[in-house]
Amino acid sequence: MLPTSLFLALNVAWLALELWLGLRRKSGGDARHDAGTLRLLHMAIYPAIALAVFIAFHRNGRLPESWHVPLLWAGSGLIAAGLALRLWAIRTLDRFFTVDVRIHDGQELIGHGPYRHLRHPSYTGALLAFAGLAAGLGNGVSAGVLLVPVIAAFVVRIRVEERTLAAAFPHSFPAYARQRRRLLPGLW
Repeated sequence: MLPTSLFLALNVAWLALELWLGLRRKSGGDARHDAGTLRLLHMAIYPAIALAVFIAFHRNGRLPESWHVPLLWAGSGLIAAGLALRLWAIRTLDRFFTVDVRIHDGQELIGHGPYRHLRHPSYTGALLAFAGLAAGLGNGVSAGVLLVPVIAAFVVRIRVEERTLAAAFPHSFPAYARQRRRLLPGLW
């Protein structure tokens, strides 16, 4: 019962964090740079989660029962790690963090904390949490239904955000981008 309770508690904490961010961290200003990517993320994430959870309760794609508890533990670990990284990234950006793509007056490129190694550690954290949810559901079909649209939406969001950063910091962003990967150290 403990792995199931932990998995559920972490998902509730994750949901609470995202709701709080959505309510408190919207820029309230000019979000024209966002190019609809916040809406795209919502359109990808919510249906993908609903469908993945629905599919997980059916036999098709269900992984062996002996994997259930290890997958719950792994999923919980991934969610916890993802939330920790996401919170660290948000705290590092401080007042510059918003849920929509926007450049603030006086904003600068951040190169410390998790931004020392990654350009988008908050997204890496979110994707780790999604991978944890996929693992904890214990269903291969659910994992695909959840991760494919979510990853695709984040890739679109990253491209829009990087175009915005490159336009706002034309002299420093190219070097900044060469020094760190987008989501995965050493890979992408």
